[in-house]
Amino acid sequence: MNKKRLQIMVGLVVGFITVITTIGISPTPVSAQAYPAPDVFTNSANCFRNIIQSGDLYCLVRYELPTFTTATPPPATPEAWCKELVNTDGCIADPVEPTQETSLVTNAAFITLYKDCSAPPTDCSTGDIQSQVRMPRINHSIGGVYISDASTITWGDTSVNACVESSDLLFSVQSSDCLVVAWNTAEDNQTDQRDQLGRTLLDELRNVEANRNLPFNSYVANSYLSTGARVLALEALSVMDQIIPAYFQAASETALIVPYATPVGSLALQVSIDATAAATDIPAAFVDLGDTVAGVSGGAMATVFFGILASLFFFWVYSRTGDYVLPAAGFITVGMIGIWTRGPTVSVVAVAAVVMSMIAAMFILRKISA
Repeated sequence: MNKKRLQIMVGLVVGFITVITTIGISPTPVSAQAYPAPDVFTNSANCFRNIIQSGDLYCLVRYELPTFTTATPPPATPEAWCKELVNTDGCIADPVEPTQETSLVTNAAFITLYKDCSAPPTDCSTGDIQSQVRMPRINHSIGGVYISDASTITWGDTSVNACVESSDLLFSVQSSDCLVVAWNTAEDNQTDQRDQLGRTLLDELRNVEANRNLPFNSYVANSYLSTGARVLALEALSVMDQIIPAYFQAASETALIVPYATPVGSLALQVSIDATAAATDIPAAFVDLGDTVAGVSGGAMATVFFGILASLFFFWVYSRTGDYVLPAAGFITVGMIGIWTRGPTVSVVAVAAVVMSMIAAMFILRKISA
């Protein structure tokens, strides 16, 4: 009986991981195209500093990867960047509205931050690349470049450009559009920089809303970001709702208005993890996965993912040992791994550890009384 139960649990784990990998994390193979890249447009580029940790730099970029070129839709076949999607549903409709804007083939387009750009706005290829990230989606949208240590960039340097550009390997002719970044004038402290980021984000998403011809208040209502805007914001920076929660209609924020005697400021470990996670593609993969599978945020999707793995591990160990102590330890261990993908936060795992400790204490006291 135990052997059969073990086989079922192992099968569930393997199956779940396979589905997750297939849907949201595995990259789409890129093959070279014998035609020029479609046009790209960089509409704005605003930079901020010290938003997660001291010395970091984040540049928010509003861009357009056009979905069609025909003057009067619908086109006969997918055009422009719609042609580069894995799923082209909606690309020959009237109006052209691709249903899977995020299914752009891997490494087809990038947002690149250059220093010492010599030939803007069309070419910064001779400049010094400071950071480069994959484009999250086509159409009018926002993206962002985060650098945890920006010591090589001087604040206010007019040679720094943000470029939206196509792959130089995928297309026969590369397209590029660059813009000198705007250095905000807010005070050089985390509170003011985050507040400026929030206000700028609202303005940029209002522009995206207008450029997409969406109904008023689709993305910004009463100076708060809607659920749809939240998806775009987290694509631009995976921890956006964590650092400026007051600008979201629904986000994590301190529930107590008057705090008790607790340390003031952000948890140092969480800040370090946020900075590390923001520099990888893993949180963005969970954002895409959450949007595709369940319409939830990347953090929620990562929490569910590692919660399921931890629960499966818990029940498997319990089926082998018959007590709660070792399974509880395994549950917390798997949750600890999830912390590094911006899934469950340090606080969530700490609370879970307390709860599991209470269960373990009850188990021990029961044995003592027996």
